Amino acid sequence: MTNFIRFLFNDWQDSPLRVAVCYLCPNRDPARWAHFTTRFVRQYLANPPGKHPHQLVVLLNDTQPVKPEFSALHELPVQWWFEHDNSGYDLGAYNRFARATNFDLCIFIGTYAYPHKPGWLDHIMSHYYMYGPALWGQSKQPLPLRRGVFVLTQVFWCPPQFIRMFWPEHIEVAQRYNIEFGPNNFTARMLNSGYNVFVLGWDRLITPDRLRSDPNPEPLFKLE
Repeated sequence: MTNFIRFLFNDWQDSPLRVAVCYLCPNRDPARWAHFTTRFVRQYLANPPGKHPHQLVVLLNDTQPVKPEFSALHELPVQWWFEHDNSGYDLGAYNRFARATNFDLCIFIGTYAYPHKPGWLDHIMSHYYMYGPALWGQSKQPLPLRRGVFVLTQVFWCPPQFIRMFWPEHIEVAQRYNIEFGPNNFTARMLNSGYNVFVLGWDRLITPDRLRSDPNPEPLFKLE
């Protein structure tokens, strides 16, 4: 029985993958960031992830405690408040979390992103059980001079081992752009090392052989 068929028949409940859904909260400058966090909370509650087991993690990009302006986060079933010192901004937080955890899969959701339909986690996991560990994202962009494409890190997911393999141990702000779309970016390193890269939306899946040619699908998370 394939992993996908196991998922359809809920057989994954016997031994589900350990999944972390990680939302990034810049726990600073509330005038700039708090309304994005509040929007995520409202949309998460209105569009629940689905049935697949997971842990909801809030990556606090500054020190605890949570500032009052971000108190809407307490309405969520958060199981882990993970503190980061804001070095390397968003990618720095993802990198540190990946090196501190043993989850099978980490789904990283940037501050601006929010779900707009229910069942998004089940949609992700049904494809993950079918196609397996890889770098997954909901959108991609072409590199200049036809040098390929890169997966946008606004929303992406992969086993944390891939981040530990291909990202620097410590990330500074100046390194962020090279990781995402520099000449030796994350997407390129995955593909050059023989790993798969997929782009998944609500309406379709883009496989590695179609990354350059196919337009982006309908995103699982909005960023507007």
